[in-house]
Amino acid sequence: MVAEVVADKLESSGGPALSADALLSDAQLRERDFAGLGLTSLDWMDVATRLEDALGVELPDELLLDAGSRSVAGWSERLRRLCPPGAAAGQGIGVADGAPGQGGEA
Repeated sequence: MVAEVVADKLESSGGPALSADALLSDAQLRERDFAGLGLTSLDWMDVATRLEDALGVELPDELLLDAGSRSVAGWSERLRRLCPPGAAAGQGIGVADGAPGQGGEA
C-alpha cells in the first residue's frame, strides 16, 4: 500500500512517473528517501495521513522525521509491525513478493 500511495502522490504532485510496481521491484527506489523521489515534507505528511486513514494506525512522529526510514521500504516495515497480526491491513503494505529479505505485496 505504501508504494501505491507514494506513486499516486508522485503523479499528483508532478514528480517522476514511477508506478507502484517500479517502486517495489527496484531495490534502490524502495530504499530511496522520499525527498530523493521529489516529494516535499508536505507530501510526506499527505502520504502518512492517507496511510493512517486507510490502515487505521498512527505513524510515529519519529518515522516521519527520520531520513533513514522515510522510504517505501522503511514505512512498509514499520507499518508491518504496527498492524495487528493477521489483519488485512498487515498484508500488502508495500514491499514486493520475492524481494530479498522482504515479504508482502503492495
